[in-house]
Amino acid sequence: MKSQRAVGYVIVGLACLGASSLVAGVVLRIWPAPDSGEGKSPLLRLDPPVLMLGELPQASNVPLKAVLYNRGDHTINLVGVQMTCTPWGCPIQDNSPIRVPPNQGRQIEIVFRVPSKGQLGPFSSAVSLYTDSAEAARLELGIQGVVVTNQPDS
Repeated sequence: MKSQRAVGYVIVGLACLGASSLVAGVVLRIWPAPDSGEGKSPLLRLDPPVLMLGELPQASNVPLKAVLYNRGDHTINLVGVQMTCTPWGCPIQDNSPIRVPPNQGRQIEIVFRVPSKGQLGPFSSAVSLYTDSAEAARLELGIQGVVVTNQPDS
């Protein structure tokens, strides 16, 4: 009986480890991955790669900004954005398409709309950014925060 319980604990522990690794992998992804071992920087870089929003009240629109840097030698265009609504809110992009000349950066603006009756608590989401570059066709901008209930005015 004790060995079955121990096996159960091991299985649950491995499942939790796998789930946490999956969540961590979703927050920051760049396709394709930069070459390892050569010390090369990725062609495109987001600053910051994850937007940490802190506490967000229900029924709010939170402006978000990140900079997309082009470290290559030719202009790259941001040609599409895929944003998925979650029970905590919806990211909405304000400016597309965006042209990023070589060795320059351009600001990406997104509004995160928190519904008045949505899910409360911590969340982690991502916005997929698509470019016309074969070397870095897709990047993800992470979004993390905590939705809190509105406090009545006193």
